[in-house]
Amino acid sequence: MVSKITIEPTIEPERFLAQTATEKMTLAVFRDPVCLQIVNPSDENARPLQCSNCDQIFCVRCANDLSSKGSSCPSCKTLFNPSSVSSKLIAIFETLPIACRYKRGGCEFTSKLSEIARHEGACPFLNDQLFQYYSKHIYHITTGPFSCGCGSPLKVTFDKKNLPLDNFDPTCDYLCKICNRGKKISKSGVLSCEKCRVAVCEECIPIIKEKKEIYTCSKNHLLLEEQNKESSTQIDCDTCGFIISYNRMMVSCQACKIFRCSECNYDPFTCKSDHILRREKDFRAYGHEGPLYKKNMFECDNCHGTFENPKRGTLHCGKCLYDLCDGCMMKSRRELQRYCPKHHQLLPEDDMRKFSRDPTSSYAQNIYFCDVCREEFRADEHPALHCKTCEFDVCRKCAALHCRVPVICN
Repeated sequence: MVSKITIEPTIEPERFLAQTATEKMTLAVFRDPVCLQIVNPSDENARPLQCSNCDQIFCVRCANDLSSKGSSCPSCKTLFNPSSVSSKLIAIFETLPIACRYKRGGCEFTSKLSEIARHEGACPFLNDQLFQYYSKHIYHITTGPFSCGCGSPLKVTFDKKNLPLDNFDPTCDYLCKICNRGKKISKSGVLSCEKCRVAVCEECIPIIKEKKEIYTCSKNHLLLEEQNKESSTQIDCDTCGFIISYNRMMVSCQACKIFRCSECNYDPFTCKSDHILRREKDFRAYGHEGPLYKKNMFECDNCHGTFENPKRGTLHCGKCLYDLCDGCMMKSRRELQRYCPKHHQLLPEDDMRKFSRDPTSSYAQNIYFCDVCREEFRADEHPALHCKTCEFDVCRKCAALHCRVPVICN
């Protein structure tokens, strides 16, 4: 379900019913000297800002415009440097009496500013003509049902100080983390996560919605593209299973600990109906679809071989019940293919016991030794790339270092 954040930075002055000198003075404090409207502190998505030098209050749109252009404050004439308005001052302002915005339609209801929104949400005098009239003060930004990759909700901001900068184009306000293009902040603001300094432009929001499986994880967190900067920690792609080497591009969801190489994310494996395949670790949830699934086994829809589901899971389409074994996955893409010294293609194996001729051998214990680094691994935890003809084994870390060329033994 797609949602919208409503932005209403200002309120029409004539709606306020200030009678006392104190009420009139308070109203004057909250009048923006640029647009001459009364700022709206009740909208949490469009909080007003003030000049840090003279405390003059501005609506968030005017404050952003002054800040982005490096302009002077129109009141004190110093370089405009915005800061937050005191919550105590806002609390005083929200006690001012105000008329329902649909007074033009005949509504005579009045209330404190802090309580008027509850009435307006169910006002019986609202009609299409009134809605169109007031929409000129309201802006919408379609957010979609997704949040930041850290798990925090995305919020609308007008302040470019908390946005990622475009180092290549200083005329832009921020860098969109989806299209990687410099953008200007629009009149309805920009979706951002202040914690991660992530920003998403309005043009990319419908693209995320359309290609949800590429841009979000199963919990609707954004998958953000970045370089792998972890030189000491091994990061495996959750699709192809290969190690994402240092400085290689990948997408990640930090909240769900999902890491995927960019090739697998933007050019995903699909079923015959073009649905994207994702790793399924437990087929027993599909047990009603067949006896193999009940045993957490599957039949590859490409080679028609029958396999046990490995710990890392199997590429699966939950809509079509299409399954692809890792061997067929590697054969289908040249960049994933690896070879033994005799140029036989290596295939992934997580159960070496089927190759054991001696019950005391390491294979019988499901253990193998990488023929490149000479380290010992358990195949069920670190699957081997194996040549049945030569009994040659290589761990995926070493295989990643010998990309697209035959592996040479030490």
